[in-house]
Amino acid sequence: MKNGSAQRLTEAAIRELADERSFERGWDYYKDGAVQEPARRRNELYGLCYGSRDEPYRVKVVLEDSGIREAYCTCPRGGFCKHIVALLLTYVHEPEAFSGLDELEAMLARLSKEELVRLIIDLVQCDTSLLAAVRRAVSLSADEVDAAMLRREVQRILRYRDPYDMEEGLQDLLAMAESLAAKGEWVGAGLVYKELLAVLAACYETNLRSMDDDGILAALAGDCVEGLSECLRKSCVDTGTRQAWLAALLEAELADIAVGGVDFGEGAFEVILDLATPEEWPPLEERVRALILQSDGWARDNLVALLVKWNEKHGRHEEARRVIRELGTPKQIMS
Repeated sequence: MKNGSAQRLTEAAIRELADERSFERGWDYYKDGAVQEPARRRNELYGLCYGSRDEPYRVKVVLEDSGIREAYCTCPRGGFCKHIVALLLTYVHEPEAFSGLDELEAMLARLSKEELVRLIIDLVQCDTSLLAAVRRAVSLSADEVDAAMLRREVQRILRYRDPYDMEEGLQDLLAMAESLAAKGEWVGAGLVYKELLAVLAACYETNLRSMDDDGILAALAGDCVEGLSECLRKSCVDTGTRQAWLAALLEAELADIAVGGVDFGEGAFEVILDLATPEEWPPLEERVRALILQSDGWARDNLVALLVKWNEKHGRHEEARRVIRELGTPKQIMS
């Protein structure tokens, strides 16, 4: 971040972005010292802001030359809240209070391997939630990927209140999968993609859709689909693993249908059409048929279409017509 950034950011600019009440409460929070552990890395500001609850809210602001590009807070209010205001006022009036994370990187580079190991152990002992992050960083072979740990970590991240915070945490897991894939560790990479996609699909309709207006999480599921597709194409995994990966792709497609089609996990069923063998199809078909019997209208149309696409892809045109006659909606039968 350029040295002049604090001077370019002004109270007036902050006031323009916040409503009057949020600015006033943010000013009070700033004056009361509610912002703790402020930090800066290039054009990003971070901090903890204590409010009405015991645990602080996490605040992040991304600056640009013209002002503020993005601002996030984990509080339930959303928008340009008082906690964001408090962090920015702290930066305007006390820029020297912000620890430089770039300088921290240089400091850590001077430590020996033994000193770094000791430091990490001490940090984990102080905050055991860091253990999952450490495990992710060192689990860089297929044999060391812990599926249960991954599942718990995804579930922990999805308890965040802000989709941008969720995305940040989930991107770390995607980076882990990409690192494994870059080394040709397709089984480990596929496991990470599968676990992430499965948990997202399982709770998207009930817990996540209402907060995903920008489609951030839906697009992230699409990244998992793309990664899992590559793993299926390039790995030689056992039958059970392939079936589990294909099932995760199907659940992503079903989750998208359940919420009305928002491109959650875009392309999931196309991967199934391309890569699932006739021997792998029956359990997937059974899952779709069970949902068809519980559905109507648009959802039923799209579920039936999955079976039709599969049969037509494999040249089973009479079976496709039979599916429509027996399970299709009136609209499909008449067309």
